[in-house]
Amino acid sequence: MAMAIIITIDSANAAHIQFEQSKMYAEVSAKAKSEEKNFFVYFSASWCGPCQIMNQTAFKDENLANFIDDNIIPVKADIDELVGKLW
Repeated sequence: MAMAIIITIDSANAAHIQFEQSKMYAEVSAKAKSEEKNFFVYFSASWCGPCQIMNQTAFKDENLANFIDDNIIPVKADIDELVGKLW
């Protein structure tokens, strides 16, 4: 007798870090100051293996996502888009 259990996860409701959309330092800094929060910049790239692991694991951790969303303004910067630019 064979039995299969299928578990599905609704990824739309999964916790994940909400990265700031603005890439401009002045805008992020002003938002952080107005919300009395610090901000951090996560530099990432599509070819970066450890970055992809972070995207699939740590950044989807509910406890971490809640902490960051409550206390910090996170900004994700794709280094491939930043070549030759100042952040």
